[in-house]
Amino acid sequence: MARIIDSDFLHRALQHFYGYSSFRTGQEEIISEILHGQPVLAVLPTGAGKSICFQLPSLLLKGVTLVISPLISLMKDQAEALTARGIPAAYLDSSMSSNEYGRVLHAALNKQCKFLYVAPERLVNQQFIDFARQAYITMVAVDEAHCVSQWGHSFRKEYYNIPDFIQALPAKPLVAAFTATATPDVRRDIIKRLGIPEAKIVVTGFDRPNLHFAVQRTQDKERSLLEFMRKHKKDCGVVYCAT
Repeated sequence: MARIIDSDFLHRALQHFYGYSSFRTGQEEIISEILHGQPVLAVLPTGAGKSICFQLPSLLLKGVTLVISPLISLMKDQAEALTARGIPAAYLDSSMSSNEYGRVLHAALNKQCKFLYVAPERLVNQQFIDFARQAYITMVAVDEAHCVSQWGHSFRKEYYNIPDFIQALPAKPLVAAFTATATPDVRRDIIKRLGIPEAKIVVTGFDRPNLHFAVQRTQDKERSLLEFMRKHKKDCGVVYCAT
């Protein structure tokens, strides 16, 4: 284990799996805590690389990582991105046929799927519970963890299923929770609701120096938009305007 959490080793692993030479703020600390067997609640801004914080340690550990996410589109995007990197990943959703569903579970049981993405509603499905009791689930990553808190802006009662589901497993997995938005009250509530009072809380800054916001008033919206686009041909961004 000492070798796994060595900083040089983690940097080599980051380069090997993702092609990056350095970690973003907070990533290495979170990954090291997870590899020490420490539950984690990480509060990082959108775009700060939350997914690497649970994906990289999972790749260094045996077993399947179960990722709980509230949106099918997020599950699909992350699973496809991992698959494109040659990392076996899959997701389950209600639109799947019984054959498709069965193939995914079979792959996870036979160590052919490293990451399995599911919605929190899936955790009370008896077929899925039976699968989870047989699978070697070493980590449960809770994405959009603020959904578990009644104080959060996107509360979903289905997230309350997570602690009971974990307790039903034959061996307790590591639990890592991630969100981009959580006040101190919400953080305390997340830890309580997920049953991880010993969790290490990592909160990074929310300043995004690569982002710039500006308001422009104009009498001719179309002309101003075209002029703005001409000035920023090589940039990327979002323009909001009233209809």
